[in-house]
Amino acid sequence: MESSLDWGLTGGNAEISLAVQERPLVPNKSELFKHASGFNILGGLFLSGGDVHIHPSPESSPILDTRTTADFTYPVPPQPDAYGQTTTWGPHPEGYSTTYEPEAIVEASGSDSQSFSRPRNPENRDHPNLFTTTALVAHWVATDDEHFKEVMLGAYPDFLRMNPEEQLFDIIQKQFEQAVAKPYSERYRIVKVVTAWLPTVPPESNVLRLVEAFVANNPHIVLGDRTVIRRTLGHCSASSPPRRPEPPVEPVDFYDVAAALTILAANIFNKLRLCDYSAYERGEPSRFDDLIAMNEKLSLWVKDCILSQRDRDSRKLCVKRFNKVAQECRKLRNYNSMATIARVLDEKSKPLAYIPRTMDMLSKSTRESLKQLLAITDPYDNYREYRKQRGGDKSGCIPWLTVLLSDLKRDLLRYPSIVDHQPELINFERYRKLAQRIHMYRMPADLERRRRGAHVTFLEAKFSNIDFPDADEEAEVLRLWKLKEKEEKEYKDHTLELRKLGFRA
Repeated sequence: MESSLDWGLTGGNAEISLAVQERPLVPNKSELFKHASGFNILGGLFLSGGDVHIHPSPESSPILDTRTTADFTYPVPPQPDAYGQTTTWGPHPEGYSTTYEPEAIVEASGSDSQSFSRPRNPENRDHPNLFTTTALVAHWVATDDEHFKEVMLGAYPDFLRMNPEEQLFDIIQKQFEQAVAKPYSERYRIVKVVTAWLPTVPPESNVLRLVEAFVANNPHIVLGDRTVIRRTLGHCSASSPPRRPEPPVEPVDFYDVAAALTILAANIFNKLRLCDYSAYERGEPSRFDDLIAMNEKLSLWVKDCILSQRDRDSRKLCVKRFNKVAQECRKLRNYNSMATIARVLDEKSKPLAYIPRTMDMLSKSTRESLKQLLAITDPYDNYREYRKQRGGDKSGCIPWLTVLLSDLKRDLLRYPSIVDHQPELINFERYRKLAQRIHMYRMPADLERRRRGAHVTFLEAKFSNIDFPDADEEAEVLRLWKLKEKEEKEYKDHTLELRKLGFRA
């Protein structure tokens, strides 16, 4: 038995015309399923809680009475789909042989019918996670799976690398033209995809003008949809007035510093898209460059603040202050800034290894606090303590960039973006794995109120004025040795103690 059907349903009814060539008519439902295990249904129909009405085609073999209708219901146990969500469609447990054809659409009757939860692939039965670009866009239009839509919005620039916005809109236009002869609901789904996609398009992109021309010249777009798309285009093209910066105020409290650092990091981290991870892997410019630059500037700022102090006592207070800033970053789930500061405060590495007299002055509580931070950033056993600290935090955090990139590198190497095939196939499992590791950071209400505060403005100005020094390792070591010699001399001469007693030392 063969059919070109390609639809997945839960709880609905479907009318199916089948071309039967081998099997005789069976008298009841149990016999029908007994024989069904040997049929080859192209398209992978899988139903739950609904009725299937099989109407044999007139062109079928005469051994089957074409006037007979067989009705049956087959309940299906829930099972997780490719995105980890529970669905009720999949391969038949008794051995249906299926292939996936995303472009083929069969209308189903019944109010409970819904589309399949993942694309279906006609190109490669052995690798169900490989799809053509057209198949992915077709499923994007047909599905109600919000997770899939979110992944597609972030992933498409990675596999449509040359003018990705224009390539995607060209595919969407073709989908719309194919839907002209279909019910209005098909065209409305495409309009929903367009309005969800447009806000992610750069304002300077030429595709915005292409969309405007398409809306103006296509007679098949109804007035309401035309208005919605144009309103979305207006929001994309309108430039927001420049924000009036507040006068910068240096944060005094360590929580204010941690809050400002977290806001700056979140502003960058929440702009990352799935395509940025692949671009970074290939050595291409990406939004990761901004996050890496911020980490380096934060590290330089902490080092400079400590080393520029005039004596050991001032340096001790500075180390103590940044230790508390790191602890507050930890509480705010800003693990990236926490780890960046903690690595600078490690007395076994530069620059603090060159000022042991300063570190000797730290109190026991400060030393214990630093020890906790360094334990979290210890790379032992694949950063076990850091992963334990994060736990299963799915509410969102700013992850430590070093570990995040290490994990993503393994995933990206395991799942290449494009597989050599005719036609070219996209490995969507790659983007699903990436999406599992990325969770947007949701700032607490207190940080939202501080987003445009004076402390954030101060740190923005501070970091913008930090220049990366030339990589002169010898000059840096020479500077640290001079500082160490100065500390040793002050220690032997009791300079700090004499100064506290009122002597000019």
